[in-house]
Amino acid sequence: MSRFEEQDGPGLVQVLAQVPDPRDRRGRIHPLPGLLAVAVAAVVSGQSRVVEITEWAADLPDQVWDRLGAARDRFTGARRVPDDSTLGRVLAELPPL
Repeated sequence: MSRFEEQDGPGLVQVLAQVPDPRDRRGRIHPLPGLLAVAVAAVVSGQSRVVEITEWAADLPDQVWDRLGAARDRFTGARRVPDDSTLGRVLAELPPL
């Protein structure tokens, strides 16, 4: 089994989909589970600052990008990498667990 094949039980994105999104519905570009999955994967990979996380995300292969549930432009299919201010704001808005 490759590391990207389905495992038993819910995957990271499915678990993160249970986190309530604190943002207003209008103007959302990036789905919260995708943002959080990218952040978690980046931190596990050694990134610690928001700017490092977004730079790491920009370098992801398409297969990983899609697997993490990150956003793509609905018209062109191009990656919609969040900028560091967007990611930082979203992470700061999340309630503590």
